[in-house]
Amino acid sequence: MPYIFSNAKDGRLTSFFPIGAALLSAPLYLAFDAQLHATRHPVDITSIDFERLRLHYEKQAANVIAALAAVLLFFSAHRIGGPWQAIVVTVFFVAGTDMWTLGSQALWQHGSVNLTVLALIYALISAVDAPTPKRALGRLFVAGVCAGFLPVIRPTAVIFLIAGAAFAGGARRSSPQAWSAGSPPGSPGTRFSSAHLAADINRCLVATR
Repeated sequence: MPYIFSNAKDGRLTSFFPIGAALLSAPLYLAFDAQLHATRHPVDITSIDFERLRLHYEKQAANVIAALAAVLLFFSAHRIGGPWQAIVVTVFFVAGTDMWTLGSQALWQHGSVNLTVLALIYALISAVDAPTPKRALGRLFVAGVCAGFLPVIRPTAVIFLIAGAAFAGGARRSSPQAWSAGSPPGSPGTRFSSAHLAADINRCLVATR
């Protein structure tokens, strides 16, 4: 339990981990729940069998996130280079990193970070290549949403937010307003994750004394 929950300032138990990965995978779990209800499969979270079911669907969600990350990488690379370059890059991403061997096995934070970073990259590339300024603004807004969500998944992923903001600032048809509207730095999720990162650092400092 101490590795899963921690005591909040108000005395309540709260998740030890940032909530971004759970939020990102929530639509998948809605589909899983609908599937269970359609097959009349009873779900009892107090049953010992629920652990087996939980691990099964956690892996399914991680598989989908890993697959979507590979798809976004392919489309991003295809826009920058060509089809063969995109295929090579995607194969190296899937087979040459731990994204598929590890990231697809459970809902680790780096799987969700990879997907969100690649969505950010694709949105930025699409904004640069947009045929009209209106479409460019919409895609910059999507990029801002992805960038703003990164610290919610993992606070240290803020470096990708900074990199994306730098690219968006110097890009053709750039719009700081569209970017900023999509990535409010004071969002509740960001504050939640940042508070937990600060608590983790404080625990490490206390332990080393």
